[in-house]
Parts: sequence; C-alpha cells; structure tokens
Amino acid sequence: MIYKLKHHSGETKCFQTGEAIDTIIWALEIAIFSVPETYGDTAVLSNEELIQVLKQICFIEEVKTEKKLFGVEIDMADLWEANCSQADQILLRKESSTMAKLVSLAACAIYEE
Repeated sequence: MIYKLKHHSGETKCFQTGEAIDTIIWALEIAIFSVPETYGDTAVLSNEELIQVLKQICFIEEVKTEKKLFGVEIDMADLWEANCSQADQILLRKESSTMAKLVSLAACAIYEE
C-alpha cells in the first residue's frame, strides 16, 4: 500500500509498506504525542522525521509518485486534532508495549538531531 503524509509544514512525503494502516496510524500517534510530551508543546516532527521514525520500526520504502497514485492519505493535522483529547491514553501505551517505547524513543532521538 502507498501512503501519503500530508503536513501543515514541510514537504508531503509518500512511502510504500506492507504494514496495515492501523500499525502506521498507531506508530504516528505515539510519535507525534511523545515529542511534545518530552520537549514542550511547540515540538513537532516534520514529515521527513516521521518517515525516519517509521523506517526504524517497520519496513517502509519512500516513493516518488504522482498525486493521483496513492492509496491512503494521512493528514497529520487532522490526526493530531482527532486524538488531542486522548493524548494521555495514547502515551500510556508506552508503559504496556515495548514497541510503543521504541517508537517514542526513536521519535525523540530523531527530533533531537
């Protein structure tokens, strides 16, 4: 499946993976809420940084594609707004899941770079 990350800042990025959409969304949610939890409310990962996080936890391949040739568009601003009220619950996943901890650590390390 081809995914397109849309972001309010930075270049739109496309990638291909065999991972299910639920896995991708789950990882993105943890990444986008872990960074502001650690570095403050204004800390935001760019699309390039989100791609780097995904590369560390699952097999993805960046692709160049025409706008019409993608399967799933993920609007990062919409994802943030839809889950903002549940951020604490999303971050609790880190305590019960090793994979969630790895996603959070990767997101924070990439943000620090």
